Amino acid sequence: MDLSGDLSNGRRLYAPIAPHPTGSRTSVPKRSHEDDGDHSDHAKRRKRSDSSTSATIELGEEDRLLIRLKDEESMPWKDIAARFQSDLGKTYQIPALQMRLKRLRERMRVWTEPDVKALRMAHEYWVQSKFDIIAQKVSKTLHTYRRRD
Repeated sequence: MDLSGDLSNGRRLYAPIAPHPTGSRTSVPKRSHEDDGDHSDHAKRRKRSDSSTSATIELGEEDRLLIRLKDEESMPWKDIAARFQSDLGKTYQIPALQMRLKRLRERMRVWTEPDVKALRMAHEYWVQSKFDIIAQKVSKTLHTYRRRD
């Protein structure tokens, strides 16, 4: 079997590496642009749940312990890692605990309407101005390098 593929039409054909674990898959027909109907920005946006305003997260025992030790008891990271070992019998590196707390705080954050509005405005500004911003930075960088020469 020739694995180099057929390049006459600009496409390279590859042999499948392994079969799908659940057997043959049924293919879903691709949607055409006519099926989409509305082409507005609103139709392109993902549907979001209301979880951004009502932050109800169920925390596990480890997460509750981490938040209590760091936020309520203001323990140093070295002591927190020792408590995880003594209380739960689990060994974690300090950077892993720090990242875990950072991600927990991000998940628990409640986005207010002004926060969401500011984020949308910043995104819209970036979408409209990104090429101008990049061109200015490139121009400034080139100007700096030319002065060095």
